[in-house]
Amino acid sequence: MDSKWQSHQQNVIAHIGGLLIIDTATTINNIIWNHIAITWQSSSGVVQIFKDGSVDYSSEFPAGSVITTGGSLVIGQEQDFVGGGFDRNQAFIGEIDEVRIWNIARTQQETQITMRSSLTGQEEGLVGYWNFDDDSARDISPQGNHGEFIGDAKVVESDLVLEPIYVTPINLEPFTLNDTFSLDLLSAASSELYSFAFDLGFDPEILKATGIDYGLLLSNSEVDATTCSTPTIDNAIGQITNVTCRRNTADGITGSGVLVTVNFEAVGVGRSPITIEKATFLDPKDQPIESATGNSQITVYGPHAKITGRITGAQGQAVPEVKVVVFLGDQPIGINGQTDSNGSYMIDNLTSAGQVTVKATKPGLMPIQPIEADIQIGETTEGVDLLVLEPTPLRSVVDEEGFIRNWLILGAILWENDTTRLMADQLNPKTDPDSRLPVQEENSKDLTPKDSDFGTGLASNQKWTLHIDDDRHISLDRIYGKKEGVVYASTWVKSKQEQEITLEIGHDDGVMVWLNDQLVHLEAKAIGWYPDRMDQIKKLTLKEGWNHLLLKIGNRGGGWGFQARFVQQATPLSEPEPLANLEVAPQGIARQTEADTPSGLARGTFKLELEEGLNMISLPVQPDNPMTSKSLANEIGATLVIHLDPQTKAFVPFVPEHFEGTNLEIQGGMGVIVNVRRSQTVNFTGTVWDNTIAAPRVPLNAQSVWAFGLVFDRLPVNSPVRIRNLRTGETVHTSADTPAIAFVDQSQQSVVKLQDWIEIEVEGRRWRYQLTAGDLHQAFALVSLDDRIRIPHQTRLLQNYPNPFNP
Repeated sequence: MDSKWQSHQQNVIAHIGGLLIIDTATTINNIIWNHIAITWQSSSGVVQIFKDGSVDYSSEFPAGSVITTGGSLVIGQEQDFVGGGFDRNQAFIGEIDEVRIWNIARTQQETQITMRSSLTGQEEGLVGYWNFDDDSARDISPQGNHGEFIGDAKVVESDLVLEPIYVTPINLEPFTLNDTFSLDLLSAASSELYSFAFDLGFDPEILKATGIDYGLLLSNSEVDATTCSTPTIDNAIGQITNVTCRRNTADGITGSGVLVTVNFEAVGVGRSPITIEKATFLDPKDQPIESATGNSQITVYGPHAKITGRITGAQGQAVPEVKVVVFLGDQPIGINGQTDSNGSYMIDNLTSAGQVTVKATKPGLMPIQPIEADIQIGETTEGVDLLVLEPTPLRSVVDEEGFIRNWLILGAILWENDTTRLMADQLNPKTDPDSRLPVQEENSKDLTPKDSDFGTGLASNQKWTLHIDDDRHISLDRIYGKKEGVVYASTWVKSKQEQEITLEIGHDDGVMVWLNDQLVHLEAKAIGWYPDRMDQIKKLTLKEGWNHLLLKIGNRGGGWGFQARFVQQATPLSEPEPLANLEVAPQGIARQTEADTPSGLARGTFKLELEEGLNMISLPVQPDNPMTSKSLANEIGATLVIHLDPQTKAFVPFVPEHFEGTNLEIQGGMGVIVNVRRSQTVNFTGTVWDNTIAAPRVPLNAQSVWAFGLVFDRLPVNSPVRIRNLRTGETVHTSADTPAIAFVDQSQQSVVKLQDWIEIEVEGRRWRYQLTAGDLHQAFALVSLDDRIRIPHQTRLLQNYPNPFNP
């Protein structure tokens, strides 16, 4: 991918990833040394160019854009491909010095302080530093990325002086009408400074100067004597003249510090430039010192309100770089904020009082629940905090580039015939892979799989599996190997409104796509997968709310995989931009969840005491993320979770890793039986259930195994099962294809005991299994129906003759 900052003869052009381009008006063709600093913040998309310490250009890329890893850094030359393709006509003509790369977006003040100073190479955030002082391209930073000179590039004697006087006003936060404040004028990297003189300009309709104090730099913190004049302030024209001071010693001062402090009163609303004029800096011999000055501006707001707060994760950790916007109705108001490293933010210049909505977003984060706040003019509303929910396998968001990484996948379903592989419906029980014309896929396909559900048809012995990938490209050969066949992939995405989109699909050997159960794309050709080569399915519609995306990916052998994302184009000629912050739920969302919960419902954290063994519980709150049998088992370390099927009135077991086809979402008021190996206290945080009565707390009989599950391995297909406890005589029957069963006594009397014999009968064949202490401790037994425990159909008493020990 092509990521670069280009300095053309006319201007500076910024590229990110070869797709995003900003053509600026910043020029550096004035035959003198210019300091250029370019900052870019991926999370906000803000790009700024500082020329000689002042903001010369500001714009935005799409938020969440990234620079991919790999590639090569080339200074002073355009590269047409990674590390090569050099065209002499695209080379920089001139001199370059003090090249620095940081992994942080430095502020204007930070840039101003160090722009005319040499660095040690150990500064925080510095990841590349080439000063060419030793006639080499050695990287002085800890990264040690040393370069080499190519072609005519060489080190020459430079007239760039890094240790002159550089004076600039230190930028301040915005002020409010009638505020009084002070503005420091900082001298950065002064070299043998003996005296100075300059004038200062400002906008008299916005600011009123009330006094000037000389700083401590020239006096060496009042160690040395100085003689300074009394400046003349003219608030009618906005000018301060005769700002002069000199040392009363024979030597000069070297270092950085404050030259003067100007006191102002805000008398108008707007932005006032601060300009340093007629600046003169002399050394002890009254010789001029090379110098530069920077300008600034001060913003003054009218009467307004502020909002402050923090954005944190579920564990209280700070979440930085989150964009925060305040809305009055559907209109944004105020000056947008962004959280700092402590997660803190401030929204300034809110000019309308009343109730507002605070919304926060950041690419790659789960949607953040907005919060209401009341604001009053002249006041700061504090403590408007927001919570970022952690993504889970069952509820997440697309990545920074919009790619979907959370899927339910089914396969690989073997199919050798290249011509029928994609069009045949492998999930139809009537499909015959040997048929010349197998059952075909239909335009409408309604599938709503859950994790661990069995497939149908040729996939009846395979399970839908939850897959969360760490890469945008889902590598199927890494999961299934290089097999000839197909894989189905299913997920759900949530759109905040109905919108027209383009779906981009990358694949190897053909793909079919259903959106909201309707076939929208068929590509049977083997095109081979490349990161930038994707099918574009245009003019599709995402409806408001949850949308189902189903893919079928084919493979003729060799490596295979897929990737998918939704994009939009502002104009037909513009580059597609990914839809960021789309929620993803591989199993879909069966009920209203936390992100959709109306504001005003109480939240809380509740403790649940669990005793070792069996417990009957219900969820005390609606969790921030949907709670399923599987996630509950993971949370509390349960070996067994049993729920009551409201339709069949039968108890249904869920056994982690052994029988997960009954995984379901646990609703408010639903009682479940769990078995845990140790006593524990579990904290549940979420929203109080709305109009739901919790399941009653049941006193427990800790000595009784009053609930127990059986899971059968190698169960014959399509066969009902009869299970009998030979000690008690209790017998139960299961329907066909049900490889698990639960025994529950609601009076909490033991349903099984140690060394009970359990007899299993299927189609006239019988097996017997004796329960162990380990089975009772985990409240379930995994029974393999093999010959070791099978009972013969007949037994016969035969003579033992001839037998030398029994003549």
